[in-house]
Amino acid sequence: MKLKSLARSMALFSLLATSCFADTTFDETLLEAQQGNVQAQRELGILYANGAGTAQDNINAYIWLSAAKHNGDQIAAKNIPVLKKHMSLQEIVKGQARAARCIGSNYQHCK
Repeated sequence: MKLKSLARSMALFSLLATSCFADTTFDETLLEAQQGNVQAQRELGILYANGAGTAQDNINAYIWLSAAKHNGDQIAAKNIPVLKKHMSLQEIVKGQARAARCIGSNYQHCK
């Protein structure tokens, strides 16, 4: 039930984030995100949140949405509180630590 609610919530936000990545694969979006493309970072977060093209993973969704937010993306900033409602406190803490590492490494250490 929790996952369905998350998917609906994130899908709503993804509609606001009509992507230029719609025709790209998950791996191509990941590469763009690692190169600092803010829209790809947001899209990657949404893909992880929805389990689209990859396994659903709230922590990785948090990492990439945080990276996009760090780079000024307002849609990602709006998605993070929605995502956090579906995460445990432990997941949030882990996501924050991994997001800081990811951003600090210029998106090279995001796993």
